[in-house]
Amino acid sequence: MHSRGEKMRTICRRDFLGVMAGAASVAATGMRVQASEKPRFQIGACDWSLRATCRLEALEVAHQIGLDGVQVSFKTVEDGLDLRLPEVRQSYQETGRKLGVQICSLAMGGLNRVPLATSDEAERWVRECIEVMPLLGQKVVLLAFFGNADLRGKPELQDRLVERLRRLAPLAEKAGVFLAIESTLDAEGHLRILRAVDSPALRVYYDMLNMVHQGYDPYEDMRKLGGELICEIHCKESDTVLGRGRLDFPRIKAILDDWDWSGWLVLEGAVDKSLGLVESYKQNAAYLRKVFLGES
Repeated sequence: MHSRGEKMRTICRRDFLGVMAGAASVAATGMRVQASEKPRFQIGACDWSLRATCRLEALEVAHQIGLDGVQVSFKTVEDGLDLRLPEVRQSYQETGRKLGVQICSLAMGGLNRVPLATSDEAERWVRECIEVMPLLGQKVVLLAFFGNADLRGKPELQDRLVERLRRLAPLAEKAGVFLAIESTLDAEGHLRILRAVDSPALRVYYDMLNMVHQGYDPYEDMRKLGGELICEIHCKESDTVLGRGRLDFPRIKAILDDWDWSGWLVLEGAVDKSLGLVESYKQNAAYLRKVFLGES
């Protein structure tokens, strides 16, 4: 009899995607349009990119820019508001309703400094975040793997991460939420981890510019990974606004069209210093709405 790990290593990519797509208890997520009045794509921004990590001001800046939502940081080692506290969650929800700005997802940037693969404390943080997410009506949390947590070229560290994710994924499945990996790994590297964990609650948070910085072809890499496994997308450039940098967003749109993918496009970076944050993000949002929603 094959062990669980040996059996998963023999599954082809098509079978794997079928397993993931067939998990009905978790598959009904924000990446597929659930209501006719909801646009196919919604535009948000990271709270750290709005210079308001773990602060309600992120919603206010998003409102000023005209964004649909904010990716809110789950406090770990940062200063700021702690979503584990009921009064903090209530403040975010009330402020969001007042301003017409949603929380599009959560993010755990603190894992870059305290890596999930090697830290019991980080694993506890993720457990606590999973508990909080349904209370906020959230489906996606970004698990970050940069800096101290970088996984590229470290198969032993990846194996240790798999062990922890195998403990966390059933909790996420029960809560009906996604744990979304954002890392420097290419599609095959991500698929290796997802196959090993074997849970419909584990997905990828995709960032095309990260792939460019690592020397990958982001368009081919996206296609190798497939739309079922990408739960949310960062849209960014270095030191310039979208449409003036290295990424071909109409090409990205064509790939998403092939998959009939819909969901949140979340701005990160992409600030022209001569324009400043607010004006840069107004231009970024207008550009994304033109490319992805056909607005003039």
